Amino acid sequence: PMLRSINFILIAIIIILLTALYHIRYSADAEIKAINKATSTIRDEQLKQQVLQAEWASLNNPQRLEQFANQYLDLVPAHAGQLHAFETFITQEKKLAQREAAR
Repeated sequence: PMLRSINFILIAIIIILLTALYHIRYSADAEIKAINKATSTIRDEQLKQQVLQAEWASLNNPQRLEQFANQYLDLVPAHAGQLHAFETFITQEKKLAQREAAR
């Protein structure tokens, strides 16, 4: 009877250990699948980012922007008479202040 009890307890322990091992194994497999999915998602997002950076570089191409500026803005080069030194702005401010004070 004593030997039967020990055998029964050992069989129960083996069944419990096998069940725990089964659970751990399939939990680890599920985690590996989740990690692989996250890695795949990260890789896809990095590819999308590279595509967006390439599109941004294309859209900000100076030659392309110059073409649009010429086509839509009708800009002309500045004349020498349009350029002023910084000091002229200061003197103009002083003149305006004197005119306001004179009023």
